[in-house]
Amino acid sequence: MRRCPIGLHQILCLLSPIVLFVMIPPTLAAEDTARLTPTEEFVLHEIKAGKEVDLSLRAHKDGRALGEEFVERLVTGEYSNAQIQRRGVRINGAIFKHTLFVSSTVVPFRLWLTSCAFQGGVDFSYTQFLRELSLEGSVFGTSPSQSAANGDLEAFFAGMKVEGSANFSGTVFYIPLDFTDSQIQDYLSFDKVNYEAGQLADFQALRVNGPAYFRGDRFAEKLRLNDAELFDLVIEDLASGSLDLDLNQTHIERNTSVSNIPLSSWTGQFMVTKGEVRLDGVTPSGPVDLTYAHANQAASPYIVATPSYAVAEAAAVRSMAVCSMTQRSSQSAIHGMGIIRRQARPPTRNRQSTSCPLPSQRKRRPPP
Repeated sequence: MRRCPIGLHQILCLLSPIVLFVMIPPTLAAEDTARLTPTEEFVLHEIKAGKEVDLSLRAHKDGRALGEEFVERLVTGEYSNAQIQRRGVRINGAIFKHTLFVSSTVVPFRLWLTSCAFQGGVDFSYTQFLRELSLEGSVFGTSPSQSAANGDLEAFFAGMKVEGSANFSGTVFYIPLDFTDSQIQDYLSFDKVNYEAGQLADFQALRVNGPAYFRGDRFAEKLRLNDAELFDLVIEDLASGSLDLDLNQTHIERNTSVSNIPLSSWTGQFMVTKGEVRLDGVTPSGPVDLTYAHANQAASPYIVATPSYAVAEAAAVRSMAVCSMTQRSSQSAIHGMGIIRRQARPPTRNRQSTSCPLPSQRKRRPPP
């Protein structure tokens, strides 16, 4: 039996549903606001108008909650318009009940999530931020007094790259922080941070092309900056307790300032600094190991310390390749390290060489 050929009209009728299906979804995907909560609709409207959104003024916590999927789409540009591209995303006082994943992607504008509560932690690993990033005043995890549900949560920033500055000032961490292999083009502000997590604060192999500030912080566990490459390092005015500091193999392009810091321990094996090292009000109460630490001869002619640097009281002090340290007396320890007390200009004899000779190279003075 011969079949009648299908006419053009019938073909178009068959294809029309497919054409409509292909044409409609992109429009819906671009502005899929039907599933947004009233709070999310308000945030999106304000941001598209170029405004900063402050949710902290809302009385009920439910009115401050944002869905993780909404924010992930927002910060990666799926709701983008000219105002967002120019002014970025600025949200204050939001609550995130689950882990916020912005991982292995690109954030094309400035991102400020300030004074937010990241109750489920964050994962910003291997994300490239083309402008500055600010999480100032935010809380990561929940206080053990309020909840014991932190579990394996983490503030995960490993491999993150920020083309501008990164501001973490005033943050609170109840969960471990991982900054390993992160890169920051401008400065890092880690001031007045309360680190309460039960694991070390890990900044291993961090790279910062501007100053790295750690001022007025409190660390319940070790601050690890080993293998980091920094322009300037400033660690000042510990808020409470003492600091366990790891600077093994850290390279500092310019100056290092450590002041008003009680040290429970300090390791800086093979640490290299090309500028001045300033120790002001540093009081170690535990082991200090600066074996083979090195100060650049041309750029760092001397290390400055105040009398409060009680290196002689350290529980275990070893030798440095730059200068050796002893425990016999504070005076001999300071001069043995090549460290001098604060003064306007170093003595001429100390300006002749930037490093102390190794013990095998020193000439012994004849007995009196």
